[in-house]
Amino acid sequence: MRNGLWSFSAALACACTNLGSNDAGLIPGDAVAGSPDTSGVTEEDVSGGGADVAPAGGAPTWHGEVRGIMARHCASCHVEGGPAPFDASDYAATLPWSRSIVLDLEAGVMPPFLASTEDCRHYLGENVVSAADKATVAAWEAAGSPEGDPSDYVAPALPEPVDPGPPDFALRTDSPYTPTDPSGDDLRCILVGDVFDEDTDIERLVVVPDKTAIVHHVIVFEVSGAAADTLDAMDAAEPGTGYRCTSGPGVPARNIGGWVPGGGLGLMPADTAIRIPKGSRLVLQMHYNTLFAPAEADASTLEMWRTKTTPKYLLDIQARAHPGLLVPAGDADSVQEKSFPTIKEARVVGVLAHMHKLGKAMKVTVEGGDACVIDIPRWDFDWQQSYLFRTEEPLILKPGDTLHMACTFDNSAANQPLIDGVQVEPIDVRWGEGTRDEMCLHYLMVQLPYTPPAGAGGGDCPGFETCFEDCVGGGHGVSRCVVQCSGTKVCRDCLISGLLGCLGQEGCAAEVGGLQACTKDIPLSKVVLECGTELKALDKCGAPKIAACNGTCGVTLESL
Repeated sequence: MRNGLWSFSAALACACTNLGSNDAGLIPGDAVAGSPDTSGVTEEDVSGGGADVAPAGGAPTWHGEVRGIMARHCASCHVEGGPAPFDASDYAATLPWSRSIVLDLEAGVMPPFLASTEDCRHYLGENVVSAADKATVAAWEAAGSPEGDPSDYVAPALPEPVDPGPPDFALRTDSPYTPTDPSGDDLRCILVGDVFDEDTDIERLVVVPDKTAIVHHVIVFEVSGAAADTLDAMDAAEPGTGYRCTSGPGVPARNIGGWVPGGGLGLMPADTAIRIPKGSRLVLQMHYNTLFAPAEADASTLEMWRTKTTPKYLLDIQARAHPGLLVPAGDADSVQEKSFPTIKEARVVGVLAHMHKLGKAMKVTVEGGDACVIDIPRWDFDWQQSYLFRTEEPLILKPGDTLHMACTFDNSAANQPLIDGVQVEPIDVRWGEGTRDEMCLHYLMVQLPYTPPAGAGGGDCPGFETCFEDCVGGGHGVSRCVVQCSGTKVCRDCLISGLLGCLGQEGCAAEVGGLQACTKDIPLSKVVLECGTELKALDKCGAPKIAACNGTCGVTLESL
């Protein structure tokens, strides 16, 4: 994945989710900005505990027990006209799939809520089918899947969404896109809206899919700094609307929300806003699936609401990566580990894990304690979700705390992809953006104290220090983080020239000269790829000396 968050890729079938899966507004008692009215709804009603007891006499029936279980866990995706292969609200449509449903429930394949809630922690909107409900469905199938009496059905209490009023932004492409990939999975990055001319605080973000029968998921990326300047050229380089993007928008980006069948990923915890910096562009990564419905022109919409009152927090997304991983060829159980010390206190309210096709499991914990951040015992590349913590259960990281990340990979001969109909041989795999490369990283969703947007006189580089610290703390080099966090062109031009001059005077003249020679006549967007050796040399020399450049362009810098 190219520095994005909440990235899914190339799933071959829609995954069954809870109504509003991972939509933070679904758990009563957890206040969420823009959340629906959940009065009278218990947590069991929305996370799997409503029909845990099979009838005392006779076998379970569809209308008596099973239909309610399906409504709570599956029917938002498996619905008439939706992207899944059958309508889980209809007995006749579900009947041929009854055995598959039992097997998928037993294997934990469906519904695809992968985070462990038994040995780690609980999450907002967790879609976990209880053991008793699984047993009820299995008993129903074993008895011949009887329909029962329709009058026995009692609809589960599910919350109704509230109307937040008209959005302040309703962004969509001017030219609808029709999927064309013959594989049935088409991933397309589509620019929406114009460049933001001021810092903008958003309290609610909702993706409205246009053609729900073919839209498998949507991810919203915010692209700023030098990367934003390259998007129009990337779009124009391919015919038609947007450009193909197999994993993120192809440039450094920040995920700020998305949509999956049955729910969105755009709600923030209460009193929290996402800030879209001045100079940013927004990109929708669309995943279209045409295996179950014919391709048609789609123009999905991104709706956003500005904050109406001053929030308490800003949401900051921080990456923690292991770019030095090496997964040996043939190793079916390769564990790659990395630790991350905490520099300053952080209030963590959510997490996302990311690996590629060889991934088996990931676990992130706090060393020396019993705090668990995320535990995914069965990794699934095709279903990568964000997990918001329950409001009353944030993770408070203090200076001196250390996060430990362990990623397990299967690089055995049996787990290799088919290329042109032939299964390839395993090779050593390292960090990379391609699907056959691997990644081991997680993103922390951190609440920061709210600060007003920068106005006139607010400085040329608003928000640089926080972004820069998060970027470097995530394992990225100083040079890359300067470019990625500089935001506006004014800030970027000032920082690049100012820091190069400063570091040259501080004893890194040779490294500065080497980078300048390499980058001559190269677009800024290609510097990381084509001048990696020179960037690393400057980073090694400059990181311990960067405090001497404190005050450049009005930003605060500390030696690393």
